[in-house]
Amino acid sequence: MASWDLVFRRRTWEEDLGDIIALTSLLSSHRVIAEEEDIRVWTKEKSGLFSVSSCYDDLHKGGDPDFPHKEVWVFHDSIPTLDNLTKRGVTNINRCEMCRRNLELVNHLLLHCPFARGIWESFLLEFGIRGAFRMNVKEMFVEGNKDCFSEVGNYLWRALPFAICWIIWNKRNQRIFEDKDKGMEKLILNIKALLLYWSSPSKILQELDLKT
Repeated sequence: MASWDLVFRRRTWEEDLGDIIALTSLLSSHRVIAEEEDIRVWTKEKSGLFSVSSCYDDLHKGGDPDFPHKEVWVFHDSIPTLDNLTKRGVTNINRCEMCRRNLELVNHLLLHCPFARGIWESFLLEFGIRGAFRMNVKEMFVEGNKDCFSEVGNYLWRALPFAICWIIWNKRNQRIFEDKDKGMEKLILNIKALLLYWSSPSKILQELDLKT
């Protein structure tokens, strides 16, 4: 009778215990009878070996608009901002790298920082949405469909928070680790390009192309 031997590649924290217990409970309910040594196989590659490119392609295949937002670190306030690293015992000077005035909290960095807010307001203006600015990032992620949008418009509206947060987070890391800087206009273009990439394989936009 085979047994599960869990070895985590990164250090686990107190907030991870709930997930670890849930995973252990789930695995313990399944018994594996094996005569040969068990191996890991990545089903997205013919070789069975994991690759970042195949994982990335699989995540974006089909352009699924029902992205599991509750699994995103931002949704759980768990991304490694300086504030969260301080809570985990990492010594650092907590300062937002974008505005360099306030503490680097998740909601500040991705939403309320003047730089981030300028990006959000630019897209809200393009979408023709007023009064949609929320107090925290989580509320932006769970924004529902808008009656004033077409099916395609709602698709892009739901994907918008993922694109904005991803680009802002990358810019923040480039400032810290690569000493690189990009202006707001450049980042807005990057966000639009990312939205186009995410939506290009979707059936919604393919059907729209056929109609036009």
